[in-house]
Formats: sequence, structure tokens, C-alpha cells
Amino acid sequence: MSPESSASPGKWHTPAAPYLKDIMDAILEPDIEEVVVMGCAQFGKTEAILNTIGYFAENDPSPMMLVLPTLIMAEDFSKDRLDPMIRDTPVLSRIFGPVKSRDSGNTLLRKVFPCGQITLSGANSPSSLASRPKRIVIGDEVDRFPESVGDEGDPLGVMKVRADAFHNRKFLWTSTPTIRGFSRIEKLFNESDQRRFHVPCPHCGAFQTLKWCQIKYWKDSAGHPKKIRYICEHCETGIRESRKHWMLRNGRWEKDNPSSRSAGFHLNGLYSPWLKWEKIIIEHRSAAKKRDRERMKVWTNTRLGETWEDSGETVDNKTLFARREKYRAEVPAGALLLTAGVDTHDNRFEMQVDGFGVGEERWTIDYRIIWGDPSDRDTKDALDDALSRTYTSENGFPMRISAALIDALGHRTQAVYDFCKGKQYRTIFAAIGKAGEGRPIVTSPLKKRTGKNRRPVELVIVGVDEAKLLLKSRLELKEHGPAYWHFPLLKQFNEEYFRQLASEKLTTQYNRGFQKRVWVKTRTRNEAWDCSVLSLGALYVLDPDWAPILARMERKKESLKKPAGSFTEPQIRPRRRQNWLNSWRNM
Repeated sequence: MSPESSASPGKWHTPAAPYLKDIMDAILEPDIEEVVVMGCAQFGKTEAILNTIGYFAENDPSPMMLVLPTLIMAEDFSKDRLDPMIRDTPVLSRIFGPVKSRDSGNTLLRKVFPCGQITLSGANSPSSLASRPKRIVIGDEVDRFPESVGDEGDPLGVMKVRADAFHNRKFLWTSTPTIRGFSRIEKLFNESDQRRFHVPCPHCGAFQTLKWCQIKYWKDSAGHPKKIRYICEHCETGIRESRKHWMLRNGRWEKDNPSSRSAGFHLNGLYSPWLKWEKIIIEHRSAAKKRDRERMKVWTNTRLGETWEDSGETVDNKTLFARREKYRAEVPAGALLLTAGVDTHDNRFEMQVDGFGVGEERWTIDYRIIWGDPSDRDTKDALDDALSRTYTSENGFPMRISAALIDALGHRTQAVYDFCKGKQYRTIFAAIGKAGEGRPIVTSPLKKRTGKNRRPVELVIVGVDEAKLLLKSRLELKEHGPAYWHFPLLKQFNEEYFRQLASEKLTTQYNRGFQKRVWVKTRTRNEAWDCSVLSLGALYVLDPDWAPILARMERKKESLKKPAGSFTEPQIRPRRRQNWLNSWRNM
């Protein structure tokens, strides 16, 4: 193993990860044509692929193909993993020749050796898959392959065709899984003999698979996990992680579907010698504490090696309507700052005000429609008045809106720019939404532009896909606390409001062969949903640090409790210049 790609460089040592032996041996079994490996990240999958390539190059020279999701990933794999292995393994260096030798016939994506070669391809490149026949075909991270290779269909089908000429062909498919029902590797594993790694309990000797639900731990005073134990399903004794290597060394693969002719292996992160149980626990607690759906999805895929099951494509408007609650004041005590989202139309503005607290717990406070042409002065003045309004907090003092985003997309853009001009000191910005997985919920406000593409105000870009995923996950929460979304028992929050809030569903579509999750409107009216997205974006523009805000709030509450006639000598401070970064602090 090469130093640039391994924390433990040197000669490969299978006992370090004993479960890999049967996976690599299965590829050589004459009765097995297809091997499927579904699992977590960091359990040695890539080393098994490299060892397979090295074995056939030395002992059974054959034409081979390794396909990754994209051509760029194939190039990176060649430079970062394959070339170093060839360079640092004496027998392979002799077989392939020097990595950078022009006379060896090696290129970045094609390595030749006597009686064989290895071709690296990208599943997104039809031309790279249109190669000569291959006996050994390997697909890595197949869940991230496009749905179709150009017009040729499923990449795995195209790859299998390349091996038709060989009676002793071999296929190796590996991947961390993705979404249940869409995961290629899960489908392949379910069709296989479904092997799972069983390990003995060091106390009672009973064999079992390692399951996340059996991990137990205590927390220290700082909340960090300590005394981590795996509870045996049979004797219920706590097992220390220090016994993991003994358990792996004495473990065995067992088939759940022995009638299948393909070999399938599933492994989760609890087995990995390179993943500490403490790290897995901390990652899980972090995602669960923040109630972050996307982080929990990544954790499930990459740590448990399991598919993620969406709880539903859309939320139920009737369920949301039924959970309205009566606030004790306009702004409940937990709300530490207010934001607003404003949706723009030809004949009105629609505005929602939300309060946010620690852990981004959310209380929707107000919803109002300001009728009139957005270009008219009276309409703009009415919106300005609404954004300047004070709300009474349960804590006993008035609160103002700390930040607002106003929709500037459409043919009322100039009217919004005119309104927002000069208001950045109040953290009021024009905003446009842009779709795209992975796009951040907000950007820092883009500077004004002059010239041909003149824009007289700063502009915030809202990553609507990520924002909507976050909001959807929070609407699904049922327990009050961090990230929970509250709604008031007020007349404007009627059934129509909640129908608008549930007006989009998450669907799967395909673009140029790649699977995409896309938000689709189920009804025309969705203003409440758009306002909610913009209000969340306003919070992310502020990027508040909750601890000092909470401390200031407590000081305000204490000052209100002082008896009449008490007097504190005023402290004279130099006046601080207002700007959009600090103006929101003055509630």
C-alpha cells in the first residue's frame, strides 16, 4: 500500500481486515461469475479492487476494465491509486514497466502488460465504454453511475456486453448505497446470496452480526461518549472495542440466500478497523442533534452501508393544520430574533415573519398580504411599514425584524431593486432562488454591478433545493425542541396556508442519464412555501451565534425585573457605524 493513499503504507496484510479475504477469494471461484459488495466507506473496498487488478495482471493475465462514475474520477483513480500501486509493487512494476515510461505503452486510462491490459473508464462517457472485449469488468460506486450511457441504456448492461466473448468472465460491483428503491447496489445485493459477516462474542462465543442498535454508551460531563460497549444479543454482556480485532479474526461470512449464483457481501462501519465506534457515534449524534436530514442520510449510507428511506415525498397539510398552537404572546419566549420572507407578484407582496431560537427552533409569527402594484410608492411604503413593525415578545419587550429577503425573480425585478436600495443596513436584501443539489442555502450578498448588467443593490442567491429539503425534514418532526417548526392559532394560518406549505413534492427525474431529485409544484398557489424558504434564507444571511444572543436576551429580561426607581449609571460607548453584519443585533 502506497504512502500517498494509505495511513499504513507497506505490504498488504489481509489479517488487518480479515473479512476481505472471502470477498477477494470469491472473485476467483470458478462457479461464481458476479460478486457484489455493498457497504460503508472506509472498510477496504478500494484495496480489494486494487488487489484484484494486481492478481490478474500477475497470475491470470486478461483484458480488464475498471469503470467509475465519471471520466475525471477514473483519471484521479489512475493517478492517486493505481499508478502508486504499480510503482511500489516490484512484481507489478516489472510487468507493467515504469509508470511514466513512454515505451511501456501506459497512458493515464490504459495500462498494458503481457497478454492483457487494464482500461479505466467513466460511466458518463459512452466513448470510454466503447472498448474492446474485456474478461474482468469492475464497476466502483455504481450507485453514482448515470441512469443511461448516452442512448445505449444502463451502464452495467453496457459493461456486461463487453465480456460476452469470454466463458470465464468476471464482474465485480461495489458501492456505498444511496436511496432505497433507486439503489443499484441494493438491487444487486438482494439478487445475490446475501452474505453477512458474523462474529463471536468474546464472552459467550455466540455468533452474530454487528448492528447499530446494540451500541450503548455513557456520556461524560461535557456530553461526549465514553464507556462505549457493544451489547451481545445472546448473553447481554458489554463488549469493548479493543476486542474487535479478535472478533474479526474469528468471524465468518454466512449466506441468507444460498440459492443465488452471485456472491453478495454487506458490511457496515462497526466492523472497520479504520473506523472507531466513538467517531461513528459522534457523527450520528451531531446529525441527530441538529435534526439534519441530509447529514443523517449521508451517515446511514456511508457508516451503516444501508440505503436511506425517505419518509415521504411531501408533507400532509391537514396534519400541519392540526398542530397549530396558541402562543402566550405575539413572539414566544424561545424566539430570539425575527426574520421575514417576501414573495413578489404583479399585484401584491406576500410576507411571512418567523422567530428563530436555539437549535433553529422556529415559530411562525405573522403572515400578511400587501395589495398593490409593487412599482407604486404606496405599495412599497406599506411593505416598508410592515417590515418596520414591532412585535411583543413573551419576554416582555418589543422585537423588530432583524433580516428580510425579498423575491426579485420575475418581471418585477426592478421594483424590488428600487425598494431594497439603501436598506442593506437593515439587512433587507433582494434575493433570487436557484435550484441545484449541493448549492448552499444562501450566498454572501453579491456586490452591486455597474455597466451593461447594472444592478443597483446587493443580491442574495438562495439555494432552494437545499432549503426545501431542510424545511421538509423539519415539518416532519413531531417533538418540540431544536429545529421544530411551530405555527400560531391565528386566522391567517388557515387551511389554504397549509395547502400552500405542502404545495411541492420531491420527485426523481433524469437529466442526461443522471438521476436527480427535483421539487415539483402540485398546485398553482405556493406563496406560503416560497415565503418560508426566503425567511429561512434571511436567517442564514445573519448566521447568528445563539449563545451571545441568548445572553443579551437574559440581560434584557433581568433589567425589566428591576424595581421602580432603581438606577444604573449609564455607560457611554462610542457609536458604532451600522452595517448589514451588525445591525440585526439591535433588537
